[in-house]
Amino acid sequence: MAGAGEVLCLFDVDGTLTAARQKVTSDMAEFLQNLRKKVKVGVVGGSDFEKIKEQLGDDVVEKFDFVFPENGLVAYKDGKFLSRQSIHAHLGEDLLQEIINYCLAYIAKLKLPKKRGTFVEFRNGMLNVSPIGRNCTQEERIEFYELDKSLRMCMGTMTTTYTSGYSHFLFCSMRRPRLALQPALHTGGQISFDVFPNGWDKTYCLGILEKEAFSQIYFFGDKTMPKEHFRDKFVADLRKEFDGKGLTFSIGGQISFDVFPNGWDKTYCLGILEKEAFSQIYFFGDKTMPHKPEVVPWLRNGAYSTANIR
Repeated sequence: MAGAGEVLCLFDVDGTLTAARQKVTSDMAEFLQNLRKKVKVGVVGGSDFEKIKEQLGDDVVEKFDFVFPENGLVAYKDGKFLSRQSIHAHLGEDLLQEIINYCLAYIAKLKLPKKRGTFVEFRNGMLNVSPIGRNCTQEERIEFYELDKSLRMCMGTMTTTYTSGYSHFLFCSMRRPRLALQPALHTGGQISFDVFPNGWDKTYCLGILEKEAFSQIYFFGDKTMPKEHFRDKFVADLRKEFDGKGLTFSIGGQISFDVFPNGWDKTYCLGILEKEAFSQIYFFGDKTMPHKPEVVPWLRNGAYSTANIR
């Protein structure tokens, strides 16, 4: 267990400590060892243990305080094996085969400039699916990545996720009632995506670290920006432009947002009901967070209280 006040710096591997599937540079390796003199240092990656050793060195478990291959489904602490979880044990052979067979059948119908080998890589904690195949060269990897990206843009799938073109269509086609897995999708670098049970992403290792009682954990990765949806940005810009004009901007439903004078939300009708002198008013809705008194000033007159508006 970590000592009181200890801090852990947890690093992603691909795209953070190394370029995709490349070896760590000597400068980065030196920096990490110097950092270990001040705080605990761990690494977490989606790749299996062998690939992480290829990138960070055969002695990776001695170089870091915690090593979490496959998002923490395999765990090492202080140079020693700690725990293992298996997607095979979790899902069972029948469902695994259905997913693998579906992916292979789908990829077989794709016409790509190049196809290589290892289209579905079975890992301890996930399936990694690659339309071009993981045996491609670095040049072929970049070629596919650019093609995949251009397809995503041309087909209008440039969304706030990192889902790629071919990977996007394959994964969406997998959303069928029989696939009770309801798998999470996470792009795995430039040429693939990962399929795993919900919750088995990089946050999985935090459950292992919880018992260590670190005072703080800092995660460093190449995809850690909050998702910024188009409507959120649009509304933020409108609020800035019309600040002080007495307007409210509220996200409404799935595709739109509402603009109205302050106070003209669903609490407006309470002003009409005020003269009815009900002892209590119960409101039922899907977004019923408690109001602060200053948000609805007229509640201060004693006819109602925030406790009575339910």
